[in-house]
Amino acid sequence: VEGVQDVRYNGQLIDDIIVTAELKSIDGLGGVLGRAGPTAVRTANALPVTASMQFDAADAFRMSPDLWADVILHEMFHCLGFGSLWDRFTVKGAPIVKLLDGKNWIYVGPAALAQFNALSPDDGIMSHIPLENTGGAGTQGSHWRESVFSDELMTGYLHNVDAILSTITAAAFRDFGYGVADPEVVAAGSAVYSEGNSRYDFA
Repeated sequence: VEGVQDVRYNGQLIDDIIVTAELKSIDGLGGVLGRAGPTAVRTANALPVTASMQFDAADAFRMSPDLWADVILHEMFHCLGFGSLWDRFTVKGAPIVKLLDGKNWIYVGPAALAQFNALSPDDGIMSHIPLENTGGAGTQGSHWRESVFSDELMTGYLHNVDAILSTITAAAFRDFGYGVADPEVVAAGSAVYSEGNSRYDFA
């Protein structure tokens, strides 16, 4: 991964990141699909060294291959720091996420914000990107707000619409310190899903 230096961790040279994954019982059919995040980070820039993903076995065996692939991609992005390391990332010394009025989380990373404003139908320039303010602790403040982003891959919910990887999400990884030269190239290579009528939670 461009911008991520190899690092030695527990006596092992880590090339970018090591991610482990397991199927286990989380909460049964129709609830939380998966949860993931870093388990060790680099001291220099807080980018992850190792991470783990867990998927609910009850849900995994009921998903189509396309939907399953998108659930994995969603959780892999959490492993890379999306929503899981926002408390460590900063913009000019200030946190990359903030809490307004004690209830509304917002994202202020400049690369993602520029893409958000470029795609916004409004004429005004927004100063932040709204984050999810509903759901449990694993959903609030760590995903894009579904009422704004709807079918984007990194909202906190999955339901019967096609999900896309937007240039906003791709640009966010530039904010984190990854070498994303062109968010449009990253987003153009994303997969989509369309599955069922149920709504599930990502953690």
